[in-house]
Amino acid sequence: MRPTSIICYTLLLGGLAGLLCTCDLAPENSPLLFRVRQDAGIESTNALKPTEDFNIIEYLYYYNGGGVAATDINGDGLPDLYFTNNQQPNKYYINEGNWQFRDATEEGEVAGAGSWSTGVSITDVNQDGRQDIYVCNVSGYKGLTGKNELFVQQADGTFREQAADYGLDFAGFNTQAYWFDYDLDGDQDMYLLRHSVHNDATYGTAQGREIMDSLAGDLLLRNDVNSATASTPRFVNVTAAAGMYSSKIGYGLSAAITDFDQNGYPDLYVCNDFSENDYYYLNQGDGTFRESVRERMGHSSQFSMGNDLLDLDEDGRPDLLTLDMRPSDEVVLKHTANADAYNVYAIKRELGYYDQVPRNNLQWNRGDGYFTEIGQLVGLEASDWSWSVLSEDFDFDGWKEVFVANGIERRPNDLDYLKFISSDLARTATNLELAEQMPPGRVANQFYDQGPYFEFAPRGEDTDPSGLEHVGSSTGAAVADFDGDGDLDVVVTHLNEPASIYENTLLEVARSRDSVALPGTSAMVYYRVEDNSNYETTLRIINIQDVALRSGAVTYRAYLSDGTMVMRAWGPQRGQLSQSDDRFSFRLPEGGGLDSLIRIDATAGTATRYVLQWGRLDKLQIGPAGKMSTSPAARYSVRETPIVHQSRVAQDFDREPLRPWAAPLGAPVVAQLAGEPLFLGGGDGAPALYRFDGEKLVTLAEIDTEDRVTAAVYVRLDSTRGNHLLIGDDRGKLRLYDQRGAELTDCEECLPQLPFIPSHILAGDFDEDGDQDLLVLTQSDGSSFGERTPVYRLDNRGNGTMDTIRLPLAGMRDAVWIRDNREIIAVGPWQQLKLVDLAGEDWQVLDFGPAGLYHSVSLVEFPDSTRELVVGNLTRNTSLGDPYNEGPLFLYRDDLDGNGRRDPLITYRRNAQEYSWADKDELGTQLPSLRRNNLSYADFSRRSVDESFPELGAPVGTAEELDNLILYKLEAEDVEWEVDYLAPELQPVPVNHEILDGERMLLAGNFTTVLPRLGRLDGAALQLIDEAGEVSVIDLGGVRNRSMITKIVPLDGRHWLLVVREGSHLILRREQ
Repeated sequence: MRPTSIICYTLLLGGLAGLLCTCDLAPENSPLLFRVRQDAGIESTNALKPTEDFNIIEYLYYYNGGGVAATDINGDGLPDLYFTNNQQPNKYYINEGNWQFRDATEEGEVAGAGSWSTGVSITDVNQDGRQDIYVCNVSGYKGLTGKNELFVQQADGTFREQAADYGLDFAGFNTQAYWFDYDLDGDQDMYLLRHSVHNDATYGTAQGREIMDSLAGDLLLRNDVNSATASTPRFVNVTAAAGMYSSKIGYGLSAAITDFDQNGYPDLYVCNDFSENDYYYLNQGDGTFRESVRERMGHSSQFSMGNDLLDLDEDGRPDLLTLDMRPSDEVVLKHTANADAYNVYAIKRELGYYDQVPRNNLQWNRGDGYFTEIGQLVGLEASDWSWSVLSEDFDFDGWKEVFVANGIERRPNDLDYLKFISSDLARTATNLELAEQMPPGRVANQFYDQGPYFEFAPRGEDTDPSGLEHVGSSTGAAVADFDGDGDLDVVVTHLNEPASIYENTLLEVARSRDSVALPGTSAMVYYRVEDNSNYETTLRIINIQDVALRSGAVTYRAYLSDGTMVMRAWGPQRGQLSQSDDRFSFRLPEGGGLDSLIRIDATAGTATRYVLQWGRLDKLQIGPAGKMSTSPAARYSVRETPIVHQSRVAQDFDREPLRPWAAPLGAPVVAQLAGEPLFLGGGDGAPALYRFDGEKLVTLAEIDTEDRVTAAVYVRLDSTRGNHLLIGDDRGKLRLYDQRGAELTDCEECLPQLPFIPSHILAGDFDEDGDQDLLVLTQSDGSSFGERTPVYRLDNRGNGTMDTIRLPLAGMRDAVWIRDNREIIAVGPWQQLKLVDLAGEDWQVLDFGPAGLYHSVSLVEFPDSTRELVVGNLTRNTSLGDPYNEGPLFLYRDDLDGNGRRDPLITYRRNAQEYSWADKDELGTQLPSLRRNNLSYADFSRRSVDESFPELGAPVGTAEELDNLILYKLEAEDVEWEVDYLAPELQPVPVNHEILDGERMLLAGNFTTVLPRLGRLDGAALQLIDEAGEVSVIDLGGVRNRSMITKIVPLDGRHWLLVVREGSHLILRREQ
């Protein structure tokens, strides 16, 4: 059976778009989705008054703001509000209904005594049925005082501060507390997130994370309550015993709790700022955690801030969105500190730090807690200085929207400011004067609509706004249904202005509203049926309220009648410093319903399936429970070989700072032919011939060469002799070797010395004279990015000589036969696909398809004789695929500084102007003359390419398409190849190679030898398309999942495969 998921998805767009247009979309002139309720009585203002001794210079988190909790605190069924403020009293507001809130701070005695409050968390800490308030405070720094506070609610609705009684009165640099039942004993434990402050001890190697710190180190606190005697809970520090870090190099800004790997125990993800890695703690179920970020994620955000969980593809596995500080505005971006230069990045790796990129990351859960990062692919990578993020279906259209709270009073990472503080003038300035030099950073909040195929698009302040695009410094945010109408409202805190509460205007008056208890639980299912002017049809809305969601051990999955599934598997502490309500809300499909609702309770060890149906008078009925299905078993086993491949990339970026990726000069090289030894070479490893003995590779002979192998193929140059191994090296030399690895010196004269380095060789009888000719693709030495090196045809004359013919195409990276000895398809970056007819002397080259950044092409022949070609492209999941760009990318190769050498320059269009992709520092490194003009970063950010390089010539290449492609023929052989896209699941990383394994397809991927600012493509090393067309990622084990795989080699035609990769090569055995 042919795998179907690889089939193009563009053909479906028209039908899906038409389907979407017939759904319940709001009219074009509909009102804003959200309106601010200025009459709600909310007056909490987080006003800051910097002094010479305490300000952004002295405390780097001075502008991080406060949080907000939106949940039912007093038990009347309506979500209330608790705000934390930094220098002002905290505020508690009781929701009295009809959008009226009453300030109950004084009567509740919950203003707090700390001088700098940060996060807030609500839970029933003593299990008396009443909600308690836990507030984090910063102390022990710059005169700040006050420990964390626990306000325990009394029977009369007042509160008593009892943090010390519970063992929770921590001093230090506290960020936020996260409640969850990590040991599944039925009570709430705590993870206390904290942050460091810059001092000498926070710099150095990553080994610093092993040293515990009493003020900055995070803490895991186990609740040792004795429920039998109803004694006061007492929390015990078990951080070290649980295997967690608690050091001063951690800068914790948020955390996420859910069962990522679905082993039944809640896991924990910690967002750390600056150089320290994020922590991905997998719960082992025995009271310990295993930190696994290197093993399970290709990379993470560098300055990780707020986060939220979502189920992007509705597969029941929680995905993770983490925020960073990358601006989307072109001008701000170009004078903001960006990714590390490659040499700095390499140093951090040597110091023990992990791969990080300074942008929002969307970690797509591919199963068992392994992730592929797709933030740039979906359009969520840049939302500016971002704090809180909330993902919900706010407009009940079936797609999750994303809200981001943005802005900072002053930008300390502005490059002109960083240059200023190293000047003589800055040395005499006061702290307040230095702070005044920071440019303002107050920006609009962002609201993203989700469309098909995981793509998000921001609503603008001026075009189709949501109503949430407040301009300022917004930090904390939470979601709740404040007015009980079924839709989700939002509350946002700001710096130096009152908090804003927003009403969702989607739902107004319900035709039917009711609730029903979920048998065997304390959960309530609220439902409503509504005729609304914003929609053409009736809405049916489900709201599930379950405080057990706070434990991190309860999961809901709702299977809808249209075949989709929505889920909630995480607690209410979301965004940054904040907590949202416990409700799980979703809309039922038009004309359909809810087939089943599954509630998984890991604490009780149960998974209960409820059948919910609509009865007469729109009454919801809950039927009997059923059983759940189990996940399929793994299909491949993996073992490591002693064969190691290593390439050198740093020198490429040193020689040519404007190149976005390293030259493929050190890539692994493979040659395979039935009946002949397997050849492996390339990079710094010793090239050798191998034999597969049924379980492992056995070395037959090493190739004696001091040169780096760059290409290889088996070839029969003389019909009277057998096959020989032809090798090309990094000096442009071609050599022949026999099966024992000995060079055939009698053919030295017949093989030409090429002026460029061979990169790929095809053998075939082009002229049909009985012996094989050669097609040689070439590459440069890594110091001339974008140079289009020639392609040579070597015609074998049969008398020991070969004619060297330069073909009318250049810059090719890969090629495959599509018709024996006659036609090939060749691909290369910055140009279209090439169909080349090599027969006879009148060869022809046909350009077709869109221009792209192509690097590979693979041919797959199916049992029914149909054929497909997969073309590997860079993909849009990089900074070159920025969704704000307009039109294609351009590549120039001009002498930009008059030194007689051509410089590469990549550009893009935005706002009808053409801009350089390289930043000012990168340009200045390669073009010293640019540094001498004293241009500020702000001035550079506004200059187009025409202004910076007025004598720039025409581009030498373009790239209008960055997605991986599929080529196929629909009918006869002479019909032109059709060009379409691989399925969305296959777009996060480049496809480097593809083979058919029985009835399954295997695709090799990842691209890691790149400039840090481009971004590693490292989350899908080996993907499988099964017989049903489902796409999954094969687990290669730990850090091997992050490797770049260049080739998949069948070893025996049945079960065994060789995976050729950076690092040690792998052997796979197909188990079923």
